[in-house]
Amino acid sequence: ILEVGIGNGIVSYFLRRAGLSVTTFDYDERLEPDIVGSITAIPFADASYELVACFQVLEHLPFDWFESVLREIHRVTSNYAILSLPDVRPCLRCSFHLPLLGDHSLFLEMPRRFSRRTNNPQHYWELNAPGYALPKILTLMRRAGFCRLKTHRLKTFPHHRMFIMQKG
Repeated sequence: ILEVGIGNGIVSYFLRRAGLSVTTFDYDERLEPDIVGSITAIPFADASYELVACFQVLEHLPFDWFESVLREIHRVTSNYAILSLPDVRPCLRCSFHLPLLGDHSLFLEMPRRFSRRTNNPQHYWELNAPGYALPKILTLMRRAGFCRLKTHRLKTFPHHRMFIMQKG
């Protein structure tokens, strides 16, 4: 597994504890990744990793880099890539308990017209903000060479949307 953008290191920590081989990659040497470099030119051979994980990273890059960075991720994976992006589309989450039926929850996305950017100055763009609709993002993922795209929002962190992509 190649983890691009290591953040606080929790993902690689748990993957390694599960017995998986993980290489961390980041541009910021202060985070002490295994390899320091740029996501625009990942310094590994084609199909070097079975899985590339890139969580909450790509929104920190200009949107016009998005497709070329996806092509780099596509190049270094032999099989899958998993990404997460911030999703600013509002949602309603409701959890409740029904006697005899147990705990349940509802998760409803609001119409996209209610979406607007967050005020995070570190983000160049965010999914479902005006101009960055989900169909546009999925089209760019396909153009980068990925197929069998699956996407969902995390019920526990609804502002995160996950993308599971298979190399085409």
